[in-house]
This record gives sequence, C-alpha cells and structure tokens, in this order.
Amino acid sequence: MASFRPAAVAGSFYPAATEELSALLDNCFNVSSLGPRGVHETNPSILAGMVPHAGPIYSGPCAAHFYARLDPSVQRIIWLGVNHRGRGHKAALSPWPRWQSPLGDTVVDDRLSDFLEARAKFLRRDKDAHAEEHSIEIQLPFLQRVLRQFEFVPVSLSHLSIDECAELGTAISDAYKLQVASNTKT
Repeated sequence: MASFRPAAVAGSFYPAATEELSALLDNCFNVSSLGPRGVHETNPSILAGMVPHAGPIYSGPCAAHFYARLDPSVQRIIWLGVNHRGRGHKAALSPWPRWQSPLGDTVVDDRLSDFLEARAKFLRRDKDAHAEEHSIEIQLPFLQRVLRQFEFVPVSLSHLSIDECAELGTAISDAYKLQVASNTKT
C-alpha cells in the first residue's frame, strides 16, 4: 500500500492543477456573490460544522462561508464523511499517513486515530472505504487554504446504528476534552 492516499477525484470533482484549483477557491471565497466575499471574521468557538461536498464549482461558495470563519490556528480536525459507494467498513479510519491534494499533502493524525479507535470499537482502518470516496477529499483544499498547519482524522461512515453514532460521538467528545486539557497545560 502507498504511503499516501492519492487525490482520487482531482480532475473530475475539482481541478487537478494547483493554479486552477487556487483560482477556483479564490472565486469561492472572494468573487462569487454566493460566497463570503472576503469576510474573514474567525470564530474560535466553532467546534463543528456541516458543509456540502459537491464539486467546488457547485457548492464551493456555500462551503467557503464555514471555512472563512475557522480560526486559522486550528491544528486538528476530525472529519466525518459519508461513504457514498458503501465499499469497505461502515466506520473507517484512514490507513494512509498522508492524503494528497493538488495543494499538497495533509498528514493524518495517527495518535488521534488510535484514540478514537480505542473508544469506538467498531472503527477500523480501511482503504476501501476511502479510496474512491469524494466527501472528505473535496474538503482538503478548503482546509489547506485557511489553516496554517493542521493534521486531520478522516472517518468514512455508512449505515451506523443509533448506538454506534452515540459511541462515536462520545469518543469524539472525549478526544476534544483531551485536546483542550493538553492545550491548557502548555
């Protein structure tokens, strides 16, 4: 297995060329009448959000409203994405240490992945659930544009029970509490 997840939908859902993708993101944030148009009032209390995951040409300006308000000092993201194809495990962490995009690689936070996997026993590292899925990949260029330096935990989800959703929610909450605790001691 490769040491990175290649950008599976670059060139179809969004431009594969760095310059073209950067121009599209600039349009989403600063030009489109549907986007935030340069508004960059961050909100450090944002803990979660929901953004569309169609190609940026369709939903990018809407997604840009959320991203424009993220605190650029955020260092860790847990990203829950839908598994449209239903391939692989129903609740899958990334087995790759890095994800590629035309804007560069993003590191997967392996320690945080381990933490979640230990608390939500149904989570598994599974390449099939992530390999061709776009719902998380499509977010990386937005995150790369607004965050200075970050790591993330991509979690691909399909057909969870209510109890599994609650267990995953508790694990994420515990991870957040752990992160806050470690930040207050530095």
